[in-house]
Amino acid sequence: MKPWLLVAAISTAAAPVAHAGYEEAAAALGRGEAVAAMRELQPLADKGDVRATKLLASLFGSGGKGLVADPMRAMQLYRRAAEAGDAESQYALGRGYALGTGLLRSPNQAYYWLSIAAANANPNDRAAWEREREAAGQTLTAAERDHLREAAFARRPPGNATRFSRRSWPRPPQKARPARPPVVAPARESWSPATARS
Repeated sequence: MKPWLLVAAISTAAAPVAHAGYEEAAAALGRGEAVAAMRELQPLADKGDVRATKLLASLFGSGGKGLVADPMRAMQLYRRAAEAGDAESQYALGRGYALGTGLLRSPNQAYYWLSIAAANANPNDRAAWEREREAAGQTLTAAERDHLREAAFARRPPGNATRFSRRSWPRPPQKARPARPPVVAPARESWSPATARS
């Protein structure tokens, strides 16, 4: 068999398997069997499927029949999906940092992830997520908030680059800095052993 034909056969066979994993997970959740849904989603999440990772994180966050809630594991999975560019996972990770759910509370990290999430959000969620971001950043100075917004902008996820713009964050006006005179060191006498003895 030709190598390119084998690759084509594997890739077309893998697509229904992934879809079947979602169908099985949905059926298990419909029956209230969170453990069975987790078993279906885990292999997909391990392969890097962002949607499966987000669903698995949701399962670990809320728990269910036979599955104990594990907020720390949920935040690990949300981070993986957030770093892949999923806006809802970025929002969940920011909320985790803001509330200290499964993570140490960190206003800086909360503001950072909520900034990314708000920039990537659909228009219906954007305003609410921006309010959430500002609430999380109440303890931060204006300079810290500006720095975190710039850091979030520099992260620009590849899948959402067209929706991610600087215009989504109003910037405060920049203060003009007064010109400083150049610093000139005073002239010093040269040192030598002969001048040191006297």
